Amino acid sequence: MRLFVAINFNDEMKKGLAGVTETLRVNAVKGNFTLTDNLHLTVEFIGETRNAAGAIRALETVECEAFTLKTTGPGCFGGGRVCWLGVERSEGLTALYEQVHRALSSEGFRLEERPFKPHLTLAREVAFQHGFDWNALKVSPLVSPVTEVSLMKSERIGGRLVYTPVKKRALAGEIRL
Repeated sequence: MRLFVAINFNDEMKKGLAGVTETLRVNAVKGNFTLTDNLHLTVEFIGETRNAAGAIRALETVECEAFTLKTTGPGCFGGGRVCWLGVERSEGLTALYEQVHRALSSEGFRLEERPFKPHLTLAREVAFQHGFDWNALKVSPLVSPVTEVSLMKSERIGGRLVYTPVKKRALAGEIRL
């Protein structure tokens, strides 16, 4: 089973992100664009594992406060290999990442040790139209409450990538925008 821990978004946030993805799509010659239903922020990637029970136990230990997530500007890794929208660092997001990372590590998962760089992947393998500079695009910030974190399963169903929640963990407190 291929697993990751993620922040999923409400419909309003997904709609805003889909608009940014569409801007990317109309300025590209080709690319693999993230489906609106799959838009999320990966907190920690686990990968292929047979230890779903350990990942669930880890998630059940997370004790964080709800917080607000805010996007920043766009960018690309590898010249279009991965196009993303940045996420503003916050105490809440950092605390969530650190707790999830520690909890999964304590369950024996081998995780990436590179620094956490929160971003929302909008597309992969993008070839832009001549003269378009995705990195220079001005994108209005989007804001979303984060009131839960989810352990997600990734699988191909009918040739389509589908992300399904395996376990959700509510965060403490309430956020109002």
